[in-house]
Amino acid sequence: KFAEKRKLEPKKISNEGMKLLENYTWFGNIRELENLVERLNVISQCDEIPAKLIAQQLGEPNNSAFDYENLPLNEAVDTFERKLIVNALGKANGIKHQAAKMLGVGTSALYYKLEKYGLL
Repeated sequence: KFAEKRKLEPKKISNEGMKLLENYTWFGNIRELENLVERLNVISQCDEIPAKLIAQQLGEPNNSAFDYENLPLNEAVDTFERKLIVNALGKANGIKHQAAKMLGVGTSALYYKLEKYGLL
């Protein structure tokens, strides 16, 4: 659904990742799952979404800080900022004004970042 909307190739979820999703207690409605899948599609660098990334997004403990230390500074900052934006949009159910407020930035600044990261 997300890939079709964005005219992208659909990504697959690894078998281990699918098990994590199936065993997770979903307190929200289907929108919570849809938001997570959209977020995973945006931040995943692979054609197959790995279980490690799903576990991170579900809030499971993680020993590596997403391996930011192995990235050049600009790339690490962009990756972190993009992740924060995607998370805020998920929490705000896609309402950009609310996401901007959560992030402590103006709506126009958020739109600039969304365009920069190809999230519009």
